[in-house]
Amino acid sequence: MGKTRDEEMVRAASVVIADGSQFGRRLTRTMLVSLGVRSITEVADGPSALEAVSSSRPDVLITDWDLPILSGIDVIKRIRSPESFPYPDVPILMLTMRTERRHVLKALGHGANEFLAKPTMRSSKGRLISALAQRRPIVRFGQYYLPALRAWPPKSSQTEMR
Repeated sequence: MGKTRDEEMVRAASVVIADGSQFGRRLTRTMLVSLGVRSITEVADGPSALEAVSSSRPDVLITDWDLPILSGIDVIKRIRSPESFPYPDVPILMLTMRTERRHVLKALGHGANEFLAKPTMRSSKGRLISALAQRRPIVRFGQYYLPALRAWPPKSSQTEMR
């Protein structure tokens, strides 16, 4: 039954894809469509990503790190500024080929909810469902505004361990 709820949630989700590469956008769109997402908006640069999130209030933003004009990190920083951005709580998935630990920590530290390595397919459904179903409150941490840290171990694991 839980799987059906997750599938319905994915089908109902609206997603903005921000990627400077038309091929990258097409690949991500194809992945999302295969997962059941029906509402997808594509943009090619950082300012367009900010405008799309601000105007359409999607359920999820999937952004590449290497966007033209404003990088994916810059987009995250601007979105996670509740004083100046109208929708700072949007779940954000960073999708990039920059998979070194320092890049993962930087993306998560600036407010990405999830991190996906390009090219990806296997883990994308779990990350999308996590961003949609297990929404974490966005909190101020020092000078940053980012998702609250996950509880560890996860609650489902705690009950299994007892």
